[in-house]
Amino acid sequence: RRLLAPILATASAVFSSAMATTSIDEKPEEELTNEERLDWLRARGVIVEEPASKRPIGSGAPFKFVRIPADESLSCEERAAAKSAGDALPLVLGPEFAGDAGVTDEQLMAQAAQMGQAVSSDA
Repeated sequence: RRLLAPILATASAVFSSAMATTSIDEKPEEELTNEERLDWLRARGVIVEEPASKRPIGSGAPFKFVRIPADESLSCEERAAAKSAGDALPLVLGPEFAGDAGVTDEQLMAQAAQMGQAVSSDA
C-alpha cells in the first residue's frame, strides 16, 4: 500500500496536467487568456520572466561593469549597478541601447515590407 500511494499520486498529477494541456490545445488561440498562454509555454519548458517578478534596480549589493563605447574617440567608463533577482543587465543597460539611430518608424516599416514581412501600424 505504501508503494501504491505515491504511484497513484504521480499518475493523477500527470493525467491532470495532460488534461489541462489538452483543453488549452483544443481552445482557439484568440480565446486563450494571458494566464493560459503562459501556462501553455511553461508546460513546454519555456522559462517566462515577467516584469512584475523582477526586483527593482537598486535592491541588491552593487556590482561593477565597464562601459566600452563603440565610438573609439570616447573613453571607457567603470560603472556600478545593484544586483537584482535574475539578470540585472537588461534593466541596467537597456537605456544605453534605446536610441533611435535616426531611423523613423516609416523607414523601418518600409524596410520590413521590402524584406517580405507583413507590416502594420495598428497596435
